Amino acid sequence: MTMNRPFSPNRLPGRTVHPALTAQVGLEVVRIEAIPVSAGEVVQIRFERATSIRRQGVWLATEGVLEIGGEDRPQFVLWADGASTQIEVTIVKTDGLIRFNNVYEFPPGSGLHRSQMNGSGMIRRDRGDGWIEYACNDFGIGEGFEKLIFSIRSR
Repeated sequence: MTMNRPFSPNRLPGRTVHPALTAQVGLEVVRIEAIPVSAGEVVQIRFERATSIRRQGVWLATEGVLEIGGEDRPQFVLWADGASTQIEVTIVKTDGLIRFNNVYEFPPGSGLHRSQMNGSGMIRRDRGDGWIEYACNDFGIGEGFEKLIFSIRSR
């Protein structure tokens, strides 16, 4: 794994790429994405589709405070099968980055999430309309990056 800043157990990591999976797939595979944000900014996340047999979602975090639906926390897990397919996240306080990665529920029905296993990762696609799309694989190498498709943009 490569990281844009040194790992510290007391800090959230920056952007993390999986070099071996990137070489195998032929496209950059991101394990953890980190994009610049500012306090007061609103980030939108839209779930496009989930095709895995496992429940799919996105983990979001900042070193600060995020607000979703009146609830303030430094991190959230949003599930693709939740009540809304488009979620607004207000950046209340931040170190300048929002981090996110795809997650899947394991064991099934538990509400617990896992990520970063074997072939887990995201392929980024800039759509050109302000949205950035992430095509995700949850588990297993060679299964493809269509298990979860979500998009994110800042407004």
